[in-house]
Amino acid sequence: MSTQTVSTCDIKLHSSTSKNGTIQSPLFPGPYPPRTECKYEFQGNGRQRVQIKFTEFTLPSSDGDDCEQLDVLLVYMPVKGKYEPVETLCGDTLPKPLMSNGPRMLLDFRGRHSGKGNRGFKADYVFLENFGIISGRQIPDYQCSFVYNSSYETSGWFHSPNFPGAYPRCDEDSSSDSVEFSNFNSVDRKFQKYCSKIPKGFTVKSDGKFFRITFRSNDRLDGTGFRASYTFEVEKPTTEIPSLAIDNSNSSSELCTLMKQGNFKTDSRLQILHGSSKEFF
Repeated sequence: MSTQTVSTCDIKLHSSTSKNGTIQSPLFPGPYPPRTECKYEFQGNGRQRVQIKFTEFTLPSSDGDDCEQLDVLLVYMPVKGKYEPVETLCGDTLPKPLMSNGPRMLLDFRGRHSGKGNRGFKADYVFLENFGIISGRQIPDYQCSFVYNSSYETSGWFHSPNFPGAYPRCDEDSSSDSVEFSNFNSVDRKFQKYCSKIPKGFTVKSDGKFFRITFRSNDRLDGTGFRASYTFEVEKPTTEIPSLAIDNSNSSSELCTLMKQGNFKTDSRLQILHGSSKEFF
């Protein structure tokens, strides 16, 4: 399939036509016309999500954080079958990646003003099913499950969907987003549920060959999630230990039990370390 570059207004992009491409404001990289309004609607298939990564974002800015009366790019997601606004982007700071909570997303660009410095925006889009997680091996029978096996990699990183951008929301009926650790396929009472910040220097170690990390999000909180390192280590004389480190955080996904069967399988054990003091959700 071809890669599309489009800049005219009211565009519909379907994954059956192109799974990736570029969108941009009218006349980019020149200034967009005054009183511009353009809609960019994305439609995927099945389990596909659309992820958008901005390469340029130059709209008029102000001294405060308020986007009122400024040129804006509004982000809409379907909620109960109807598009609802979830984020307003303005100014000249490059936004973090966006990810839809399902196969559809709508961007509404409203350029009230025009000027030589108002170049607008340019972004790459892709329809994907891996939630932007490229480490581990995705399990096709589950929507958001990844396996990490020491026979492939003895150390590495994993993160929440769309990191460092906000993870997509889910319809999980809970008051907060959370991460759980377990040595089993079920709940492990040895570990508490983490719903806020991870302590500085946080480390967790498996008791055996298997370790599971489950990430859940609800339908009303947004965050940038987490990133963690893991290491499979050999415990003398015969055992190995896997290891994990929480590095970044802030969290929401689709009852996306991140690493639902996120097994750290090996003939050894797993340890998770090198935590930092950043926010978790």
